[in-house]
Amino acid sequence: MIWRRVGDDWVNENHRNLYRGVSGFLCCPGPSLVGGNYGGWGRVIMTVTTAYPTVTDPDIWFGTDNPDCFSRALWGNPRIAKFNRMVKAEKLAEGRPLYTVANMHFCEDTVFDLTELPISEKFCWLRATFWYPIKYALLTGMRTLYLAGCDFSNTSRHYCHGKQLPAELARRNGILYGKIYADLVQMVPILAAAGLELRSVTPNSPINNCMPEDSLHEVLRDLEIAEPSTTVLDFKHSQERQ
Repeated sequence: MIWRRVGDDWVNENHRNLYRGVSGFLCCPGPSLVGGNYGGWGRVIMTVTTAYPTVTDPDIWFGTDNPDCFSRALWGNPRIAKFNRMVKAEKLAEGRPLYTVANMHFCEDTVFDLTELPISEKFCWLRATFWYPIKYALLTGMRTLYLAGCDFSNTSRHYCHGKQLPAELARRNGILYGKIYADLVQMVPILAAAGLELRSVTPNSPINNCMPEDSLHEVLRDLEIAEPSTTVLDFKHSQERQ
């Protein structure tokens, strides 16, 4: 379930089948993530945590930590649909409650077995933001989700933006990555049966052992849809000239 603050009230939003049949990208902040604009006609770009602003112009952003963990530019960008946990709604972003930020949405979550993800009304909280955009892709009817920057391994370079973690935090992250990967191996066929195909565009990642791997460049090229050469306004002007 997804909520948004409107005035003094909380409104339950219906995002079901919002992107039915569309392909999406899930961009995580792993060291392999290629920076730039992934957007264009015919695809939905989702970023996780600090993958923005490496991916410069996402449609959707997901984070589950406090607002001060993320880029300050995010809170001032009304175009990006932003999602966080409901329990973070009162946290401050640039000195004001997070629920007052433009285009801000909140996910109602709980702990449950991931195998129930396709049928649950709620988002699954397993201390990993990764499963929130997966649930959102299911909810909104996306048909294919391409995973970028999902390295899920502790290399000498920890993140796409160059930040390095202290040794103990890196060790904990490695444990979390292993858990996500193990769950992903189980979930790939379950998600496919529910209508969502996962495909990797992350080179040299362990996820390539449990799902098809594609070239990011080729996928972006193949998904490109040319902008309409004639708009409604053009048609209206042509009719006026007749």
